[in-house]
Amino acid sequence: MNVETAKETPRRFEIFIDGDPTPKARPRFCRRGNYVETYKKRGEQAIEDEFRYRAKEQLKKQGLRLPAPKHVAISISFECVFAIPKSYTKKKRAELLGREHTNKPDLDNLLKFYIDGLNGIAYSDDSQIARYGEACKLWGEEPRTRIIIDIL
Repeated sequence: MNVETAKETPRRFEIFIDGDPTPKARPRFCRRGNYVETYKKRGEQAIEDEFRYRAKEQLKKQGLRLPAPKHVAISISFECVFAIPKSYTKKKRAELLGREHTNKPDLDNLLKFYIDGLNGIAYSDDSQIARYGEACKLWGEEPRTRIIIDIL
């Protein structure tokens, strides 16, 4: 086979995070004398650290050399599934199952949390993301987030 015509097939890596999808929170500000500082709410850093740890472990098991080299382009897709409230009737639960979730949090805040969290783990810098695949918020029985990373 000719080396120039041989095209390497993209490698696919998947991350599954159980539990409610997490949005990126807005930074908080406080005034200290003549200076303004930014900070995160209590517990936010722990949530980010937990995601980073779980993502890193799953990617290592799948054989991704962490992080992907800077010259490598990445495609990334997201599926964020929210649990249907238990208080909903069986009829309403059946109607919502698999349909789009149009309540808060916003999709862009969800994506920002996961993209920022994978920075330095799945890729060296988020500028490597050359393509976004599908990104959706859905209703489901069990809350979870699925992230698909394709090395192009």
